[in-house]
Amino acid sequence: MGGMGKTQVALGYVHQNAASYQYRFWVNAESPTALSDSFNAISAMLELDPSSIDTVHRWLESTEDSWLIVFDNVEQVSIETMDLVMPTEARNSTSAIIITSQLEELKHRTDGAIPLESLDPETGAQLLLKCLRQDITKVSAADLELLEEISDMLGGHPLALAHIGGYMSESKHKLAYFRDFFNERWHHYAWGGKTLVEQYEKRLEIVWDLALSELPSKAHKLIKIMAYLNPDGVPEDWLVQELQEGEGWGFHSDLCRIE
Repeated sequence: MGGMGKTQVALGYVHQNAASYQYRFWVNAESPTALSDSFNAISAMLELDPSSIDTVHRWLESTEDSWLIVFDNVEQVSIETMDLVMPTEARNSTSAIIITSQLEELKHRTDGAIPLESLDPETGAQLLLKCLRQDITKVSAADLELLEEISDMLGGHPLALAHIGGYMSESKHKLAYFRDFFNERWHHYAWGGKTLVEQYEKRLEIVWDLALSELPSKAHKLIKIMAYLNPDGVPEDWLVQELQEGEGWGFHSDLCRIE
């Protein structure tokens, strides 16, 4: 499922094993366009001539240097493009490829797969403490129990815990406030789903509800507009010029003013 920490695990491996590879490449594989853009960036970084995706592919298969390439968040629409650019051999035996994805079928293309599971309450509480910048040895037993209870309510999902942990860190509320908040909304949100994915999505609704509940009305309006925008596809001119789509739609309006 999304939000289990696949990207963070891959990043952790890259950082911990940086000395093992002479080259390390990170490829955004969410879409064919993003994947191609990443390979074009690699080509430019390596100063290959001619600069192209094919040139990168040939370089990876022919270089004597060791390399690590991470295809992050591979989606169904990008598999065909990934197959075209992924090297099938390496002259240095320590070179490696990592794929992060929600697609079950991709595990059959690898030498090994690591399925990520939810965090147990104790580990989830430690993640919350890290977000709160608190030492576990200085936290009371009662507070630690509350954190474990919150982690259990959120199903131990790292993304949900990280989001709520950040909010908890910035707020002035006591830990009991969050426990009571989840208890009040638990039956309304969390028990409607039958599958793990449905339960996960409903648990996230609790987190978003908490984070959005205290935003001012203008922030809510801006979020509703931004929800329809893909930042990669928004022309830069839109951010500096008035839109002419209709009255009150430009950035001069109260609704969209950037301050």
